[in-house]
Amino acid sequence: MVKFIGLIAVVVLFTGCSSALLAHDADKLASSGEWDEAALMYRGLYQKDPSNLAYKIKYNRAKFEAAQIHHKRGEEHLEKGNHDAALLEFQAALLLEPLLDKARASMNKAKRLMDSLYYNGKGIEALTNGKEREAKAAFRKSLSLNPENQAALIEIEKLNSQQKLVMDGFDLDLKSTAPITLEFRDAGVKKAFEVISKLSGMNFMFDPDVRDDRITVFLKDATFQQALDLLLVTGKFGKKVANENTIIIYPATPQKIAQYEELMIKVFYLSNSDAKKTVNLLRTMIRARDMVVHEELNAIMVRARPDVIELAQKVLNSIDLADSEVMLEVSIIEINRTKASKLGIDLSPDTITASVPTTGGTISLGDLRTLSSGELLISLPSAILNIKKEDLDANLLANPRIRVKNNGKAKIHIGDRVPIITTTVNQGVSTENIQYQDVGLKLSVEPTVRQNDEIDIKLALEVSALGTKTITSTGSVAYQIGTRNTETVLRLKDGETQVFGGLISDEERKTTARIPIIGEVPLLGRFFSNVDDSAIKTEVLLSITPHVIRQMEIPEEAVKGFMSGRDEFPSARPVLEGYSGEQTALPGQPYQPSPMQMPEQFAPPQPLMPPPQP
Repeated sequence: MVKFIGLIAVVVLFTGCSSALLAHDADKLASSGEWDEAALMYRGLYQKDPSNLAYKIKYNRAKFEAAQIHHKRGEEHLEKGNHDAALLEFQAALLLEPLLDKARASMNKAKRLMDSLYYNGKGIEALTNGKEREAKAAFRKSLSLNPENQAALIEIEKLNSQQKLVMDGFDLDLKSTAPITLEFRDAGVKKAFEVISKLSGMNFMFDPDVRDDRITVFLKDATFQQALDLLLVTGKFGKKVANENTIIIYPATPQKIAQYEELMIKVFYLSNSDAKKTVNLLRTMIRARDMVVHEELNAIMVRARPDVIELAQKVLNSIDLADSEVMLEVSIIEINRTKASKLGIDLSPDTITASVPTTGGTISLGDLRTLSSGELLISLPSAILNIKKEDLDANLLANPRIRVKNNGKAKIHIGDRVPIITTTVNQGVSTENIQYQDVGLKLSVEPTVRQNDEIDIKLALEVSALGTKTITSTGSVAYQIGTRNTETVLRLKDGETQVFGGLISDEERKTTARIPIIGEVPLLGRFFSNVDDSAIKTEVLLSITPHVIRQMEIPEEAVKGFMSGRDEFPSARPVLEGYSGEQTALPGQPYQPSPMQMPEQFAPPQPLMPPPQP
């Protein structure tokens, strides 16, 4: 046994020395600026001894300093154009310090620059394959991500000078793309269309209801589409492209629009929004009459003009988004501090009894007169010396993790459901009714995730305990229930911890037992009395840490906004389409950087960044 105890002592001593040596080595690494290695060593020490506050503080500082160094290196790589290396450094900084906002912003910047290069490459590839429309869309996307991308800017200027005009799905057969100049003063509108026809080679047909109103136009160096759009808007006309070289002009009245514009049907399948609620929004925004909800498929069927269908698609893309989710890490600690002391002489039993010999259980007064001292028996209480003091400190810990959707509600109940029995008497017939009362710990949380990764949390905590039992005159059972509760609304950052305390219950009891008269004598009475003193104090601590699991990804189009036509004619296309630079987005996925090479201890369980969307 002695050898065994000695072996344990040696192991404990060796472990302590080993930790001390590792801590010394970690301190040396930190002092020399090698914060990555220091963070790894401090992390190992802290995992072995989580109660060591010094290890925790040093580990947090090492992580912060290492993250700062990685961010600085990333900025240097970014200035040199080494986007891959910069992205890896920013990712490393965020793995070490997830709340380092400047590293996140720099990482997004590096990603945008890399995506800009990707789309520029896709544009060149599309040009090689003769797909000029896709090439132009790719170059525009590249410039939207990095306006300083000179290569994309040069290519798109070349395309603008030679690209064919596409209108309503037709590649117009323009005989000339030379700039158009119009100078008319109080001339007929059909005369202006005639000039455009001669300059471009396009044919115009007029609906019988088109009036040859007088207009004044001064237009210089415009494209064909710009000149056409200006005449259509000022004359309140609509157009219908018949083929590659013929366009029909008609009055833009509801009747004529219904006559010339073809309608299409499209079904929108919603993944996140409720179709019954969304259809009302669509009716207000796009004013389409023919819309039907398919509840089983959670889909909306729309029949409208193609430009209205396109507008509906943009609206739905902006609102049918996956909701944010947050993981709430909650720690609930109940600390019981019970202090009890029992000092003095305990007389048990607390009575003095006397007895005399009797016959048949009775005694006469004459017998009492002749009673001798040897026949009187007196029982004295036994004395026990109490010297006891207790000081208890018990921790009861609950550590649930709750995953909640944005604006969702989550509830936790840890405890019992106590039956409360009530008796009802009606015409001599008694009926018992049982109701259950929740007793224990109840927590209710309702998070709201903001776009800046901050979380508003509406929190309610109640801690209750069962008290004394009471039986009423009718036989019903009732309990006294002590409660402590709090409600609050707070805002925390992703990963920030907030601790609540102060829910205290305090109860003190003091009981004194003494022999009458002699127990009340000062000083001497302490030897003939017993004092039982107890103090029960409990405190509830609540720690809550939110972690954003999924953030709502708002499309770039929704952030920038998009055209919706005129008040009476909703449309996804600009009124003066020839003056806008809008093009359809290029489908596909941008360049994916190679996964970061990090020490295994820091490697994330899943990719740090989702694949970028075009």
